Amino acid sequence: MDFNNCPIAKCIWVKEHINYIDIDNKIFKFSFPDVKNVASLKKKIYKRYNQSLPSLNKDKILKLGVSITHLEIIGFNNKIFNTIQTKKRTE
Repeated sequence: MDFNNCPIAKCIWVKEHINYIDIDNKIFKFSFPDVKNVASLKKKIYKRYNQSLPSLNKDKILKLGVSITHLEIIGFNNKIFNTIQTKKRTE
């Protein structure tokens, strides 16, 4: 994996155990390109967890709900950014 130029983010807030019916469509504005509504989110969640939670059926996996994380991009992992951050920490 190449971590050059990957975003560095600060967590602003997290909401956990959210039911799908309680998700406001505005939340999808900055989500992954293939997740733009509740239906596509459910599909993605089931695809991700049906292998790691084989004892649960689709309905039970989806009843677990989701978490929503709001992140603020504060920079990118590159030599210039890392040099600036290192200087700030040592000053």
